[in-house]
Amino acid sequence: FQDDDAEKAEEADKGALNYQESKDFNGECFLINVYDNTKKRAVTFEVYGLDTQDTLHLQYTYQEFDGLFRFNAELMNPNRKDGRFHWVAQRLGIAAVGKERKLKLNPEPTEEVPQLPTYETVRKIPTGRMDLKERQRLREQMDMLDIKRNENIAKKKAASRQKFLKHVFWLKQEDERIKKVRDVKLAAEREQRIHMKEESEQKIEEADNNEKEKQRHRRKNVE
Repeated sequence: FQDDDAEKAEEADKGALNYQESKDFNGECFLINVYDNTKKRAVTFEVYGLDTQDTLHLQYTYQEFDGLFRFNAELMNPNRKDGRFHWVAQRLGIAAVGKERKLKLNPEPTEEVPQLPTYETVRKIPTGRMDLKERQRLREQMDMLDIKRNENIAKKKAASRQKFLKHVFWLKQEDERIKKVRDVKLAAEREQRIHMKEESEQKIEEADNNEKEKQRHRRKNVE
């Protein structure tokens, strides 16, 4: 129970989970989780290895995070959260620092491409002077929109979760298939090397025997 409490405290310290992707690092599939702690005003990127269970973190304050996009016209707007998170995920890499591995942000996207998200869109609501009846009608419409929006979000989250898990399962299957193909190839190459070595040794032995036979004939002729 203490471990569970410690894990919950650590999750709470990172903040709410806002975003997820998957990405390969050095041939291993990792989950990328993005947490937003509004109290500490910090964004934390966490990668979790599906095979090794390795967990690495990279944290930014809000000010540092905004600074990453100050020259990016498309992502300068803080509301483009998914776009910003994906931009960072594209550039995340794992580097060896001494005996440890660290999560770092590369200046350019890496060769490994993360799962692409759907970018957020910001809908503008017109404003102006309205009478009481119009305000009430607009409020009712917005309430209905919120209900439908929440329903759609729940459906999309469920569908995205299933799609994501299916993608992760496919990645693991593909990794196993590649490993099997590689093992078969290595076994064939090993067998070929053994066969070539045996043939070479056999030829050397035959040459030695022929040379000995020639020498025996020479001695016999001399005698």
